[in-house]
Amino acid sequence: MIIGRLNRSHRAVVERMAACDALTGLPNRAAFTAHAERAVDKAASAAFQPAVLIMDLDGFKDVNDSLGHHIGDLLLVEVGTRLRAAVRSQDVVARLGGDEFAVLLCDVPPAASEETAVRIAEELNRTFVVDGLALDIEVSIGIASLEPGQDVPTLIRHADTAMYSAKQHRLGHARFDPDQAHDTTARLTLLGNLRRALETPGEIELHYQPKIAMDTGLLVGAEALTRWRHPIKGPISPGDFIPVLEGTSLIHRFTAHVLDMALAQVRTWLDAGHRIPVAVNVSTRSLLDPEFPDTVALALHRAGIDGALLCLEITENTVMADPERAIDTLRRIRSLGVRTSIDDFGTGYSSMAYLKVLPVDEIKVDRSFVMDMASDHSNHALVESTVELGHNLGLTVVAEGVEDDATVAELHRLGCDIAQGYHFARPLHPTDFTVFLDRHLNERPRQPEQHTA
Repeated sequence: MIIGRLNRSHRAVVERMAACDALTGLPNRAAFTAHAERAVDKAASAAFQPAVLIMDLDGFKDVNDSLGHHIGDLLLVEVGTRLRAAVRSQDVVARLGGDEFAVLLCDVPPAASEETAVRIAEELNRTFVVDGLALDIEVSIGIASLEPGQDVPTLIRHADTAMYSAKQHRLGHARFDPDQAHDTTARLTLLGNLRRALETPGEIELHYQPKIAMDTGLLVGAEALTRWRHPIKGPISPGDFIPVLEGTSLIHRFTAHVLDMALAQVRTWLDAGHRIPVAVNVSTRSLLDPEFPDTVALALHRAGIDGALLCLEITENTVMADPERAIDTLRRIRSLGVRTSIDDFGTGYSSMAYLKVLPVDEIKVDRSFVMDMASDHSNHALVESTVELGHNLGLTVVAEGVEDDATVAELHRLGCDIAQGYHFARPLHPTDFTVFLDRHLNERPRQPEQHTA
């Protein structure tokens, strides 16, 4: 009799442990799913349908990487405590794994689920004090309410899809939209194809657009631009796959792959007697990755290239996403001898206070200002002031989107250092670029004509 009671007690303890997240004491994924299934079973007789909120902590990886897993674990425990305080006693809070949490609202109208999401965000956006350290995090929350005929896996999947949308668009929280289901499927398919493409020689390739010195007319470098040639769909525009990549950790592998390709091409040109520096674009996610400078150093080492033959281009908005970390990363990159550039200058929101301390070597005037500067007084004035600003800060100024002789002449008159655009050449396959290079070396550069008013 006593043994039977002990066995039942032991079994109850084991069952509780199996349903519980060991770190936070919250229900785990399996237990959360079971709670949700019971709520769905009761939903037919309830006035309102159950809703699920899935949330992910933005920047949690940085806490683990910079402060260690002990601090990260303590933070997760505190997040769980705040979540329980932000919802009703009958609601279920769970840790699904990693830094992903979920809330089950059993019987609330749709508007109330969004009010709960706002309340949770406010709780989690307050500064955490963990082991004497002040930490600030943000949260992305996806909301999905039960629809007729839906099962629990679908409800959770819809909330997860909405969470991804909230994170991608920096919305804080987002409710599931049926159109997102198609978008999510397409995104996952695209990412799967990209993973395969990175393992298939020749599917991802780089084209190179020449950069020309305004004072001499000489070729002084090239910008590497990614091209993806899908075996079935054909060419896929970077605008269709780069934004999807930037929302996932696959961007790190992709960036490393592009760096290796670009530096291998630099090595080929160098072995042929041509010292051609190459610029590579870097995403926000890559620049803010603490391991990115090491990735660059390793790529240079593999190719046997000195840092001066590589330039990394970032946008103003990339810097402003986290200025302090961006500055630190740029300093580490420049210590390798690598040049740095602010791309699309004039279209972002950079502060002059940051611009004067940013460890960069050049700024690139956005094509939207350059293309019609010869005929548009306002754009001409913007380009002129940017050239003057860049030179006053000791920076090289590059104009992109140059398409005609009149623009070349004006840029030369303003003292712009370098230009690129269709006037000189479109982005070229490496073989075609080599032909362009040989032709350029055999032709005497022609100085641009001076246009007079």
